[in-house]
Amino acid sequence: MEEHLGIEGQRYYGPRLERHKIIFDHLSVLPTDRVLDVGCALGEFLENFQGECALLVGVDLDHNYLTECRRFVPYAQLVQANAAHLPFADGSFDILTATNLLEHLDNPTVFLKEARRVCARAAVFVTPNLGRPSRMLAAMRGETRYEVSGHKQGWDYHLLNQVLENTGWKVDRIEPRFVDFPLYHLFPQRFSRWMSYTVLKRLFPMIGSELFSFCSIQGDA
Repeated sequence: MEEHLGIEGQRYYGPRLERHKIIFDHLSVLPTDRVLDVGCALGEFLENFQGECALLVGVDLDHNYLTECRRFVPYAQLVQANAAHLPFADGSFDILTATNLLEHLDNPTVFLKEARRVCARAAVFVTPNLGRPSRMLAAMRGETRYEVSGHKQGWDYHLLNQVLENTGWKVDRIEPRFVDFPLYHLFPQRFSRWMSYTVLKRLFPMIGSELFSFCSIQGDA
């Protein structure tokens, strides 16, 4: 997370809001749906679902995040739990989301199986893309490029697709997208969006900064 921005800065940081809009625009949320956001942090993504679903639950391991989250989304049920052991019955939720969580987990495969167990219809997983241009250029120059502090896993398009399928998900599609570009914060939002979704997407159609995986249920896990 962008800790240096402070709580308000994190909640209203342009690229984070763009990420949330992409996910929410994809989902077909019904008034009867039960929605679970794993790794809800400060709860800014949960705000999208206010009045849109029957049940809204956020899970995070960090008590401090949940305390702040409660201030902003008092209408959501918040649960402190480890993503590897979700305290819910099988098929408890129609929709599950996990935004920028996989890369922080010791064993993301365990979480993906747990997510599959508690989800009854559809899920969205978002994680940084190891195949993004900055890393590829660094590799071509023989440079070492480390991930952000706290990231324990790295994913590219092919690995993410394979692991999702192996943990029981039907991968409807994975979209490598740019939700930002270098010096994003120095430009007006309209220009930033144009760069992210027109110029960079055209130049690098399969190597965006993040991987958005849209999944549904297949067979028995």
